[in-house]
Amino acid sequence: MTIGSSRSRRRVGARAVAVAVVLAGVLIGAACAEDSASDDTLGRLDGSAATAPSVPTGTAATATAATAAAAPAGPAGAGVVRLAVRLSSSGTDEVLMLDRGTVAADQLDPVSLDATCTALDGGSGLTVSVIDLSRLTAGQRLLSAALRIDGDVPGAGDYTGTLEVGDADQQLTRFEGAVRVDNGLASGTFDVADGAGNSATGSFACAADEASLPTTTTVAPVPASDVTGDDAGTDAPPPPSIVIATVPPSTVPEATS
Repeated sequence: MTIGSSRSRRRVGARAVAVAVVLAGVLIGAACAEDSASDDTLGRLDGSAATAPSVPTGTAATATAATAAAAPAGPAGAGVVRLAVRLSSSGTDEVLMLDRGTVAADQLDPVSLDATCTALDGGSGLTVSVIDLSRLTAGQRLLSAALRIDGDVPGAGDYTGTLEVGDADQQLTRFEGAVRVDNGLASGTFDVADGAGNSATGSFACAADEASLPTTTTVAPVPASDVTGDDAGTDAPPPPSIVIATVPPSTVPEATS
């Protein structure tokens, strides 16, 4: 999105603040102990800001203190979190992703920029969430997504969970339905619906780095009108909306409780 004047910048800023207020209740609860598109994440920290410049004798202490105050905190934590979400009602098909190793700790905020994953952070049940309000200025529709399974999730299997999605229109939509979890709780798929019957399908993945994330391929179900021959009139379910092929195998750092 191009902002051509200070007035438009004020409008976009006000809109982002309003969206943050609406989404606050969703992702504060999802925050734990600690891309498809490169626009979804911040640039990697190179550490240069932490190096004090040379200064004349007698002023080193003052300069060092000023430099330390200006330097950002270190990376917030290891691991990449990705949620791919497809909404049937609007046709929206987007990927929310955050590499936490690229974000300074003091830049994280559960209502504007954050990511959590049980496989990376530990904890009970299963929570995978990403929020990034900068997607608003990049022209993206989805600003947050949080997938949760309450109760015990001992390993791979089929569970019932919820997905909450926040969009650029300050709307928060809750879906409920089937969640399939892969080994290690680091990846899986979901096929959920809201109260009006609109579906949300997609996948989630967490890994030590972006190169280790599974490759996700989206396959649209075959419409009933296209079924012919021996398949016509049967109760056979449509093919899954999401197929995941892991190349290379997904790896995650050891989770901490």
